[in-house]
Amino acid sequence: MDVYFKMFLEKKLCILGDELSSLDTFERLLRFTGSQLRLLQCFQAVIEHGSKLSTELANIYLSRCEAGKSKVENLINLGLRLGGFLNEAGWYADAERVLQRCREICQAQPQSTHYKRLTLECCHRLLNTQSAYCCFPAAAETYSLSLQLLGLPGDAREEGPQDSRVPFDAVGPHARADTRDQSCQTDPELYESYIASLENPPPDDAEEVTGGFNVKHEAVWGMDALAPRVLKEFSALMFVRCDYSAAHRWSLRAQRLLTRYTPVK
Repeated sequence: MDVYFKMFLEKKLCILGDELSSLDTFERLLRFTGSQLRLLQCFQAVIEHGSKLSTELANIYLSRCEAGKSKVENLINLGLRLGGFLNEAGWYADAERVLQRCREICQAQPQSTHYKRLTLECCHRLLNTQSAYCCFPAAAETYSLSLQLLGLPGDAREEGPQDSRVPFDAVGPHARADTRDQSCQTDPELYESYIASLENPPPDDAEEVTGGFNVKHEAVWGMDALAPRVLKEFSALMFVRCDYSAAHRWSLRAQRLLTRYTPVK
């Protein structure tokens, strides 16, 4: 990242644009913790220089998905990272294309706990994009699918558990986890941080056992972490649709699901 940021500072934007237009390079940069701001600066500078970098990266990702030569897990993780980045950068149309294709890949897999939660993670990020971009028909579809995955009615007034200590899995039929270590975030970086914080982390090839760990690539977080974020996006969607009562109700429900174990992000 330091080399690319130096190119940005020295205004070598043509060279920088060529480098960033490689999806493999861009994916590696997305994995660098703490470099998000510098990558955003480089990305925006290249676009202001006349590049269509956002569209190029989205097109390359879609082409890679169509080719079917990459592992499904890699495509999903890349889609979540790239779609999230494009959304934060304000390129909502390209972010939506990436995240929708990522969601389709998740839904095309056997509907295990793992892929249902990854689908819900895609929905979470898509709702943020579609709300910001005012894509209300598409947001309504994402909202409906999210409700199905959460096992919730469409009316926020039909309350779930009142006690915040009750896990969200108790009211949702999908994406359940028996233990806290199986209830980890779908974001790979956060999962890796959680594993690193354990006194006795599991081996990378650990098999799933009762009360133990899943195989590493199947570790996803339970509703304790994911549901409040999704409900927060429900609230944001209702707010931009000027349905302030529903926005308030969803925000209250999201707030009740927060615990001291809920990740900051």
